[in-house]
Amino acid sequence: LVEILTNPEASSDRSHRTGGEWVVLLARPEQRQEVEFWHQHHREIVIDCFYERSESVGSEEVDATLRFHPLNRDLLRKHLANCDGIVLDAGFETLAQAATIGRPMVHWLSRPHPEALVHAHEFAHLGLSRQSRSFHLNPLDAATSPGFHRYRDWLSQSDSRLAQAFEILASRVRS
Repeated sequence: LVEILTNPEASSDRSHRTGGEWVVLLARPEQRQEVEFWHQHHREIVIDCFYERSESVGSEEVDATLRFHPLNRDLLRKHLANCDGIVLDAGFETLAQAATIGRPMVHWLSRPHPEALVHAHEFAHLGLSRQSRSFHLNPLDAATSPGFHRYRDWLSQSDSRLAQAFEILASRVRS
């Protein structure tokens, strides 16, 4: 992952794969049922799901194209580096990691926390992700990678956005 973060082009050549390989980060174990239901009708798409479950359970292969894994950072990084897209309902750290490697993202907002809504809106506004209230992968999602550079540009402007936000807050306090 370090190579991907420091050299995003190192992860951009995915020609050795046929496509349709997605990493799904589940915020809650009950989301698994929705993934399994959707997958019954879309078995051609490879899905590797990660969520909080006991490491002792290990990985579980439902079939050749659907696997569930405990939230293991090393295994997750390996899959993120080689996937065609990411579905997540997660905090800023995971969004930033996905944006940094330049993969298309679907922000799955099944039962979002307020923070998740803010992040989803900001990333969609930047063109870094698509929002969805249900689990659904669109083949076009993998074809429209947002790219590493758009995210880096957004990060480089964070100081001015933060200063502007503080100025707005300060002016409201003075009023």
